[in-house]
Amino acid sequence: MRAVVRTVVGEHPDFTIRNINRELRTRLPQSPAISQTTSSGILDGLLVTTKKLEDAPAERNSDRTKQQRHAYATWLMHEVQETEFIFIDEAGINIWTKRTRGRVVRGRRAVRVVQGRRWAKLNHDIRCK
Repeated sequence: MRAVVRTVVGEHPDFTIRNINRELRTRLPQSPAISQTTSSGILDGLLVTTKKLEDAPAERNSDRTKQQRHAYATWLMHEVQETEFIFIDEAGINIWTKRTRGRVVRGRRAVRVVQGRRWAKLNHDIRCK
């Protein structure tokens, strides 16, 4: 049971204790259901704690993405010289909510791997020449 709990926490650091219990019932259908208090005790015994979750896009630093960045930077520096650009602030306010804390073994960072999500942000543009 402890090994399964460790695996579930490793795969889904943003799961609540209720979600962990649900996943345990799915993965171990023959074992008896356990309470949330018991699950919490198992997590404490495994030295699992809660920390601030960080999102790490799945393809952020893949070789393909690095090559595309390099090609774009080369094009930008050499091909486009006297052009007017519109820069869009990409650090806008995200209006979507998500869990900010996740479970992870002590001494490690809580990282949630996410697919390259794109949704509307509240931005402003800066025009430069």
